[in-house]
Amino acid sequence: MEITNKNLIINSKSKSKLEVFEEISELLFKEKLIQKKSLMTKGFIKREKEGSTGMENGFAIPHSINSEIKEPIVLVLKNLNIKDWETLDKKEVDTVIAIVVPKNGRNDHLEILSKLSGKLANDKFSKKIKSLSSIEIEKELNNLVDLKNDIAKKNNESSSKYDIVAVTSCPTGIAHTYMAAEKLKDAAKELKLTIKVETQGQTFQNILTQKEIDDAKGIILAIDKGIEMDRFSEKDLLKIGTKKVISNAKLHINETLEKKNLDKIRVVATNNTLNGVSGDGELTLHNFKKRSWKAVMNGVSYMLPFVIFGGIFIALSFLIDIKNAGESSFGSTTKVASFFNSIGGVSMGMMIPILAAYTMSGMIGRPGLLPGFIIGMLAAGSGPIFTDIFDIGVPGWVPSEFSGDSSVSSGFIGGVFGAFLATVIVIGVSTLLDYLPESLRGIKQILLLPLFGTALASIVFWFINIPLIYLSWGLLYVLNLINKAGLQWLLAMILAGMMAIDMGGPINKTAYVFGTVMMSISGDGQIYMAAVMAGGMVPPLSIAIATLFYRDKIWDGQDIDAGYTNWVMGASFITEGAIPFASKYPKSIMPGIIFGSLISGLLVGLLKIQLLAPHGGIFVFALLNSMIMPIWASIVTYIISIGIGSIIAAVIIVFLRKREIK
Repeated sequence: MEITNKNLIINSKSKSKLEVFEEISELLFKEKLIQKKSLMTKGFIKREKEGSTGMENGFAIPHSINSEIKEPIVLVLKNLNIKDWETLDKKEVDTVIAIVVPKNGRNDHLEILSKLSGKLANDKFSKKIKSLSSIEIEKELNNLVDLKNDIAKKNNESSSKYDIVAVTSCPTGIAHTYMAAEKLKDAAKELKLTIKVETQGQTFQNILTQKEIDDAKGIILAIDKGIEMDRFSEKDLLKIGTKKVISNAKLHINETLEKKNLDKIRVVATNNTLNGVSGDGELTLHNFKKRSWKAVMNGVSYMLPFVIFGGIFIALSFLIDIKNAGESSFGSTTKVASFFNSIGGVSMGMMIPILAAYTMSGMIGRPGLLPGFIIGMLAAGSGPIFTDIFDIGVPGWVPSEFSGDSSVSSGFIGGVFGAFLATVIVIGVSTLLDYLPESLRGIKQILLLPLFGTALASIVFWFINIPLIYLSWGLLYVLNLINKAGLQWLLAMILAGMMAIDMGGPINKTAYVFGTVMMSISGDGQIYMAAVMAGGMVPPLSIAIATLFYRDKIWDGQDIDAGYTNWVMGASFITEGAIPFASKYPKSIMPGIIFGSLISGLLVGLLKIQLLAPHGGIFVFALLNSMIMPIWASIVTYIISIGIGSIIAAVIIVFLRKREIK
C-alpha cells in the first residue's frame, strides 16, 4: 500500500462526526473508487457503534471495511472543530485519520491501525503530525505501512526477565488494545523499567512465555473482555480496563510494583472456553454480578450437547417403538427401543449437574467443578431425597399427575441458584484458607478447598433446595393451569417471539433454555420446544425470502450474498444469521421477524406440535409429534407453520425496506 496526495484532505469543512463520514464518502465517490456513498458512510457509523474511535490529543481514527474498495486508502482531515466525537480525554477532535480497506485487506487494516494507535499515544508524534505539510504527512504515514519487519523483530525478541509484563485487549481488538500497550511502554521507559506487553487484538502479538510471567515483578492485565487465564494461576496482579491504563499508565505501574491500592485477584487455572464463552476463574466476589450471566451461558453451552444427544435418542426410541404408541411401555417395549431410551435418559439426567458445574467453573474456574457437580446432582435428585426425610410430603395443591412418587426436583432453578450459592461459599472458604501457614498452602487447591468448600456448600444447599423443590412444583402447577385452560398457544407464541427479539442475546437464550427445561419436566413441554425452534428459524428464513425480491432497488450485493447463507442458517436453526441484517436495517427487519416468529409460535401451539430434540432444525423434523394428529401430519404442518411465519415476515420486511428507501 502507498499513501498518495489525493488521499489527504487538508482544511476540512465538516462540523460533526457524521459530516466527516459523508465528506470522505463524497471524495471516494468523486474519485470513482466507490459507487454507493451511503454504504461507505454506514460502514463508518457501524464501527462507531462498537466503540468510539476518538483518541487523545484531538485525534480520531475511524476505520471501515468496504467491498467496493480495491486497495487500502488512508485519508487525513485537518483543522476540524468537532465536539460530538467521544474521545478519551473528553476534548474536541481537530484531526481525523480515516482508514478504508477492501474486504480482503483486513491484515493491512489491522497493521496500520495497531501502529497508528500506538504512535498517536505518543504526545511528540501527535504534535508532529499536526504541524506537517501534506507531503510530510504522506511520508510519515507511508512509514507506518511496512510493518512486517517491525512485527517480526518484536515477536522474535529473546526471552528475558522483565520488571513488568502486561496483556492488553479491548472488545474490538483494535485501537484501545494498542494505545494501552504504547502507554505502558512509554511509562515504563520513563520509569526506567523493562516491560513486555502482549497485545490480544484481532491477532495475538508479542506473546508472553510462562517464564516471563513467573519472573516478572508485576503483572498488569489491561483488558475489557475475558481472556485465557491459565498462565496467571495463583498470581497477584492488577486487572483493569484499557481506558484506565491509557489515562495514567505510570500510576498503575507504580501501584503494581509497590503492591498497594491493588484490586488483587486470585486467579486459578481454568479452561472454560466454548462458543466464545470463557470464565475468568477468579476466586473473588469482584464483579460477581457482571460475571454471572456469562457464567450461566458457559453452563448452558456445556449442557446443550447432553440435552441434544439425550433428546434425539429418546425420540428415536419412540420412533422405533411406534407400533406400541399409547401403551404404558411406549418407548421401551422392545429391547432396541429400550436401549435408545436408556442411553438418552442417562444423557438427559446429566443436564443439571453439567449446567451447575460449568456455571460455577465460569465463575471461579476449575475449583468450581467438583462442588458444581455435587450441587447439580442434588438439584436433579427427586423430591423424596429432601421431603421424606423431614416428613414434609407433597403439598395438596400439586396436580395428581405430578405427585405420584414425588419425583419432581428443583431442576434448572436449583442448579443455577445452587451454583451461585456454592460459588459464594467456596470463595469464602478459599479466603479463610489464605490464613493457613505457608507450609500448608501447597495442598489448598488439591485437597483443602475441594473438601471443605464442597462439604459446606452441599450441606447448606441440602436445606435451601427444599423450598426450591416446592418452587418447581409451583411452576408445574402454573403450567397445568395453562394446559387445562387450553392456553398452550399463548405461551408458545410468546416464546417464539422472544427468539426473534435479540437473536442469540439474553432474551433469545432465556426462551431457548426455558424450552429445553420444559422438555424434561412436563408432558406438554415439547410443545414449547417446538415453538422455540420455529421462532428461531423464521428470522433467517424470512430474510432469505425477502432478498429474492427487488434486488436492484432495496438490497446491495452483500445483502444478496448473505441471503443465500440465511437459507442454510434458517434450515439449521441458527437464528444469528439474521443479525447482520437487523444491525444494518433495524427499522425494516425487526418488526417483520418478530411478527413472523409470533405467528409461527401461535400455529405450533394451536396444532399442539411437539419436539423432543432441542436443536437441529430440519435435520430433526422426523422426531416431531403432535397430540392431535399423526407424525407425518405433524411434520407437514410444522413446515407449513414455519413457512407461513417466514413469508409474512418477508412481506413486512420488503414493504418496510421500500418505504425506508423512499
